[in-house]
Amino acid sequence: MNKAKNYLNSIPDTIDPESIYPDALELLAAENIFAPLNGESYLSFHEKLMEISSCKHGVGIAVAIMAQLNIAGVVLEKAAETNEPAKKLLEGIISGKNVISLGVSEKNWNGRISTLKSSVSANSKGDTVLNAEKSFLTNGYHASHYLIVARNEITEKFSVVITQKNEPGINIEKFTLPFAKEATHCRLECKNLIINQEQILDVDYKGIAENLRMSEMLSLAVAFCGYSKYLLTGIFKDRELNELISGSEDFKSTILDLHTLRDLLWSNLRELSGKKDGNRDILLVEYYPFGFESVARIFFEALFKIFGKDKITQLSPDSGLFFWRDKLQESYLHRARKRMMILYKDSDSPLPG
Repeated sequence: MNKAKNYLNSIPDTIDPESIYPDALELLAAENIFAPLNGESYLSFHEKLMEISSCKHGVGIAVAIMAQLNIAGVVLEKAAETNEPAKKLLEGIISGKNVISLGVSEKNWNGRISTLKSSVSANSKGDTVLNAEKSFLTNGYHASHYLIVARNEITEKFSVVITQKNEPGINIEKFTLPFAKEATHCRLECKNLIINQEQILDVDYKGIAENLRMSEMLSLAVAFCGYSKYLLTGIFKDRELNELISGSEDFKSTILDLHTLRDLLWSNLRELSGKKDGNRDILLVEYYPFGFESVARIFFEALFKIFGKDKITQLSPDSGLFFWRDKLQESYLHRARKRMMILYKDSDSPLPG
């Protein structure tokens, strides 16, 4: 990954971060970053992703890669055997030629597929039409194509529909998050867009949605491991912060603890990546949480206590990505807490004392 790392670290601060991912895409593809879509190792991918995340601009690039590989790429991979457009788009992702964005989220959907309002239906003329209003498409602004998840009123499944960005009737609105700005986002709307059967992929999205999200969360945890190295490096290279650490054995011990926690998390993520290589359809939710949320909370709480939240955010605004939660992630964490309570409540271990 040396060429990609050198490129990212050499980009001047004057460059618009939103332009970096499309400019770096072919270089990243040349480093085989999308190789899992060709059946190659997720462990190797995660090792590369961690290296990228430890670079300048690396977190935003990692978010863009995750959306491209773990979400859009895997959907296309599942459809490619029977759908020629999907096969071509997949080949474009692997070669670094295409940016593809998948849209699931809608206003007030609360992370539940069953509440989606976007639909595929037949109109009065017998045409198949797509009506969709999506609120969050990662990589959406630079995408050439969109994969739209919608309730299929004809098959009574949740279908994935291929649309082109420049297709008449597709309206997008760009928006920006305060962190990881190298990954662009947009909202999308279309009304009564006529589509053909080839645009509807033979994938029941509801059946794979949870595993796609868990795969993305696993990669996000890997990105945190790389980013934590980047952030700690920045702290030690900052003269003022370095002097603060050097003058306190307690601070040194805290940083060592954070470094150790990060290494333990990375070891767990490597193990899970190996399990995924052994079984691509492994139910990652059975291993969730992977440890990322807990380690990230401890990591940032400690740094904020020593240096102050404003100073850490000033040093790297991308820190905001790792303590930001959407409703779906909160739902998974709520389920994990309930499992934990049942585990200890029903334990036959003796009470202490």
